Amino acid sequence: MSGAEKVMLGLLADIHKATVKSGEIDADFVHKALFNNAEWAFSWELSGMVSDEDFPTPDYVYETASILSAWRHIEASYKHLDDADKATVRDAIGSEPEFQGFDGNNETEHFSAALVMIQDLKRFDEFAGRSCNSHSPSLHRHRQVVERTKEKQDLRQGELLDKDDLIDILKR
Repeated sequence: MSGAEKVMLGLLADIHKATVKSGEIDADFVHKALFNNAEWAFSWELSGMVSDEDFPTPDYVYETASILSAWRHIEASYKHLDDADKATVRDAIGSEPEFQGFDGNNETEHFSAALVMIQDLKRFDEFAGRSCNSHSPSLHRHRQVVERTKEKQDLRQGELLDKDDLIDILKR
């Protein structure tokens, strides 16, 4: 989408917001997607109206979704452990397992995609309210976590992970 097209779409969203009190298209969402260079989000949010052909989803967005999904599974598994197993995991990895985000300065595409998915698309509600800025490079580690989590999920056929799985996935 060209810069001129973005300006026109933004202006149309402003007109829509000022004249239409309710409707299927959220003008604020349109503005946020344009501002964050996340036109791909249109095909995710408005799938009945536009397609991925109209606004293709970049590979980094799919990777971000995989990372968020892995961390969703890790955090959910940890929450279901008993207190003794939680303590074992904390002792082994040094803290509670929690998605810390991406480096907002150097991993900007993933950082921005995560914010759009969490805040605007409401796809990963459990991470809402977090800054998602790790303030240090984390993408390499996230990729390792995704691979290890996939391996464990395949073995467990999608069931929650146990303490040993969590330690194996997260121990550095």
